[in-house]
Amino acid sequence: MDGWTRALRLLPETYRTKLEKQDGSAVEEIRLRSGRAPTLLIAGRELAFSERLCREEDLQLVLEKASGASLHAVADMLKEGYLSVNGVRIGVCGTLLPSDTGGGFRRVSSLCLRIPRECRGIAREILPALRENSRGGTLLLSPPGGGKTTLLRECVRCLSDGGVRISVADERCELSGSDGGEGFDLGCHTDLLLGCGK
Repeated sequence: MDGWTRALRLLPETYRTKLEKQDGSAVEEIRLRSGRAPTLLIAGRELAFSERLCREEDLQLVLEKASGASLHAVADMLKEGYLSVNGVRIGVCGTLLPSDTGGGFRRVSSLCLRIPRECRGIAREILPALRENSRGGTLLLSPPGGGKTTLLRECVRCLSDGGVRISVADERCELSGSDGGEGFDLGCHTDLLLGCGK
């Protein structure tokens, strides 16, 4: 299942049915803001896809679906301002509770669902340098939405399928696109540790 389909499954039915027929290949994010029209981020521009304004109940429904109806189980992630499910990272904004009460959100005002992608072949040019630098480190830098996770995912897959044994510590389950089930292809020689801390 691709990232677009994974993200659509988290949406309220009203928005999901509106987007199911749309080609999601160029969509980077789905943004839901309470009291505003929902938007798609495409090529750096936000475009409204429905005249129906988002309600707080819509945002809560997305979080309930993403957490498997157990917000308590994902409280630590939410305190960090995000929730990750099957590779779809959901940025969460709103009004926080005081930290001395355990933290969390008093009110959620917006959600940003980032669409994960597999882009085979994008690591082709840098793979020789990675192989030569096998004992050193490599740093990937770019602004948000620049494709760091997508590039890293492809590097892991290519190196692993090329015979390199790789262990991935996937703190937010974004790289693998998995929370223990089906995810992205990280190669045949990759071992995966999910949900670990830094």
